[in-house]
Amino acid sequence: MKNALLIVLVCILWSCTNEEVPATIDVATDLPAQTLSNTSYGPGNQQIYDLYLPEARSRNKTKVLVLIHGGGWIDGDKRDMQAYIPFLQENFPEHAILNMNYTLANPPETTAFPQQFEEIGLALTEISQNVETLQVRAEFILIGVSAGAHLALYYDSVYDENDQVKGVCSIVGPTNLDDEFYQNHPEYSVAIPQLIDANAYPEADTLAQAVSPAYQVSTATSPTLMFYGNDDPLVPITNATFMQERLEEFSVVNSLTIYNGGHGNWSNEDQLDLQSKLENFINIYLEVSE
Repeated sequence: MKNALLIVLVCILWSCTNEEVPATIDVATDLPAQTLSNTSYGPGNQQIYDLYLPEARSRNKTKVLVLIHGGGWIDGDKRDMQAYIPFLQENFPEHAILNMNYTLANPPETTAFPQQFEEIGLALTEISQNVETLQVRAEFILIGVSAGAHLALYYDSVYDENDQVKGVCSIVGPTNLDDEFYQNHPEYSVAIPQLIDANAYPEADTLAQAVSPAYQVSTATSPTLMFYGNDDPLVPITNATFMQERLEEFSVVNSLTIYNGGHGNWSNEDQLDLQSKLENFINIYLEVSE
């Protein structure tokens, strides 16, 4: 309430002068850092996020990095992404960080798709509708790991109609659930229909393709940064190369790095390389606005 009153008073004082009012006024440059834990963005008990707000933030300059955890769409928690927070806060002290949970699938009662895609939208909408209170700017980079990367890639290409997402980082994210690697799994034919609400995709040739990011790429897809392992037992390297082929087909800016190792268990040198490339990506596509 005090901040709201301050804004009103500032507007009144400026209107009483003959001086031209600047197009944008940052009134919240002295705000302290703040962490909003387990904030609800929907009615479900898993629809919560942690929001890390930097000091001296403002509506004009403070953009948001979004972390999306993995866990095969049926497991995992935002705590799994906690290790990223210190790195991001140290290297991007002027950015806000959103670390979100989403409703985990519990087949056959609760499917993953499209609900988990839509919940990213709910979280981003919650931020967008409260930019004045939070003093942030509704521009985002999505950083996902494994299943979370799959969700991030898909959301960007299908749901980001207002172009609020400026880039996506996929760390070992599945991109093509129709890959032979998955089709050859003995439980594939059972798992796919249990993860997907078929009623949401009535015109799909195959349900697996309907929820695969590689098949949703278009010229509207955001710049994409990708990291994969050449011996991943969960996400085949063909998912990485096919995604890059699709991005190239639509002239989407992208970068693919393939490390020696499996599902993210790479050497310290490779982890540092990933951090360096992610840092550069954020500096380019979510730079701080002055």
